[in-house]
Amino acid sequence: MTSSSSVEPTAHAASSDAEQQLRQEIEQTREQIGDTVEALTAKADVKARAQAWLDARSAPLRGRLAGTTVQDRQQAAAAAGITLIAGYLVTRIWRRR
Repeated sequence: MTSSSSVEPTAHAASSDAEQQLRQEIEQTREQIGDTVEALTAKADVKARAQAWLDARSAPLRGRLAGTTVQDRQQAAAAAGITLIAGYLVTRIWRRR
């Protein structure tokens, strides 16, 4: 009897360790599934992704625009207007030839 009683606690401890390991694996799998679902949800949210893309590209432009004055903007508009008029005139002259 002594030999069988000494085996039982060892078997019970091994069973307990296996249970604990299984519980840890289950918890780890749940976390991975949660992360995967979160990633898929974010990927499926097209509107939020488009807004993030737009924000990322417009932020530098807003920063540069914030550093300009009204006079700078007027000069840029005048230069753009002159360029358009010059382009129109060159095109007209070129077509007449």
